[in-house]
Amino acid sequence: MDFFNKLSALVGSKILLAKQISEILPTSLKTAGRKIAGTTELTMVELHKLAAFFHISLDEHFGFIKNQYTFEFAALGNHNLTLLNFLNPIYADLSMLRAVPNVEIWYASQELPFFYYLKYPNLSYFKLYSLLLGNRRDTPDDLKSLANFQRSFSNEALKMIPLINQYYLNTKRYEIWNLNVLTNTLNQLKYYFLSGQLGDKASVMLILSEFKQMIADIHDMATDHSSNATMNLYHNEIIHTNNAITVKNPYQPVVYVTFNNPNYFKIVDPAFVQYTYEWLDVLLYKATPLTNGSEKDIKYFFRSLNESIDRILSKIEAE
Repeated sequence: MDFFNKLSALVGSKILLAKQISEILPTSLKTAGRKIAGTTELTMVELHKLAAFFHISLDEHFGFIKNQYTFEFAALGNHNLTLLNFLNPIYADLSMLRAVPNVEIWYASQELPFFYYLKYPNLSYFKLYSLLLGNRRDTPDDLKSLANFQRSFSNEALKMIPLINQYYLNTKRYEIWNLNVLTNTLNQLKYYFLSGQLGDKASVMLILSEFKQMIADIHDMATDHSSNATMNLYHNEIIHTNNAITVKNPYQPVVYVTFNNPNYFKIVDPAFVQYTYEWLDVLLYKATPLTNGSEKDIKYFFRSLNESIDRILSKIEAE
């Protein structure tokens, strides 16, 4: 690989390079050797980390031109769309962030971040069901019902779900929402209920009761002004993009952008990260603060969310 040949020339030999790479990434000496040989994948995060350490311009090396950015996209499709394949990279990234100081998550979203759903058993099963099966062309018969989908969860996945929720909620975050953050999931709930995939009406009512509890809990987090508070919530009705998560930290800032949910691009390109920072600054400037805003604004916002739940609840009760 030309990139590693260039690094070898800088260091003196591939043996010395493997030792240095194992310390920079960090990884084992054997894995570093495999990355140099091309038998083990070098991720975009690792590529940018090595380029920064050795002061190599990736734009010049790979011939990138201005306004073109590199990204990772490990797409999940019919052949590999499983719960563990979805959860594993999310769990790995959040686990890694726990060891990094001064991490901030900036989340601009037209949908409620799915991390919140994971605290509530029935609601989390439904959210994962709609995320993982909604875009499949052919859903296996044994997974078409929510009950069967739930029974397919492995013990490893069941242990991972509450940890992902906990790691996210314990991270300092700035979230920018609009009043439609529940619309998509509530419409999915209604659709799957009418199609008979969610079981009886009582099962759906249980999911909706957890919906109400989740919104009450988020209200408490958003209005928590204690020293342990981690949530800063903003209301902005002009968000006009897919969900975008920016993770600020001293070492490797990264941006995640959803594409064909539950898939997402993972971007560490410094120019794109900086562009995202500037875009977030504009969104925040035009947003209404809820965590540190007026009681009137926060009451209006959460009352509107609860009313959207009540409208779906009334429609389902009438069926």
